Amino acid sequence: MSGFLAVVVLALALQDPPAEPQSGSGGQVSVVAWWEREPLCKRFGIPPELRLKLAGELDTTQTSYQLLQTRLGDARAVQSRLLLDPASTDEAIARHNRDEVARLSGAMQEQNFKARLLVRRALSREQLATIARELPDFFGGRWFRAPAARVQQGNVVIRK
Repeated sequence: MSGFLAVVVLALALQDPPAEPQSGSGGQVSVVAWWEREPLCKRFGIPPELRLKLAGELDTTQTSYQLLQTRLGDARAVQSRLLLDPASTDEAIARHNRDEVARLSGAMQEQNFKARLLVRRALSREQLATIARELPDFFGGRWFRAPAARVQQGNVVIRK
């Protein structure tokens, strides 16, 4: 029973924040994958054709972000093993941190920045003013979903 409970707790922890304000949430609206939510885009004055154009680019960016997130998790796991291994030198651990952990973390930040800049450039002044008024933390919120499973680059084979 405890294994089942752990899986349920993990599944709940990986869920995205709710799309609409929840009681006790201070009225905050999640901006995770906002481009998929037509009512939210309509509220911001984003027409369907622009929403779809942005969705194509943001979905691709989200997949790249998730790939980096998976790789970063792997790099952090290696770093933890290095830190626990008495044979690992401080220099080797620091090199791994710089060459893998910090590099991947920086690449994720760059993906976030590029997505936000893309959207800022695509929106009109009026749309940006509406967003600033309705949801001031729009550009500061989390846009990309955590991957539901490991994301790996390469060919995907689906077996029936």
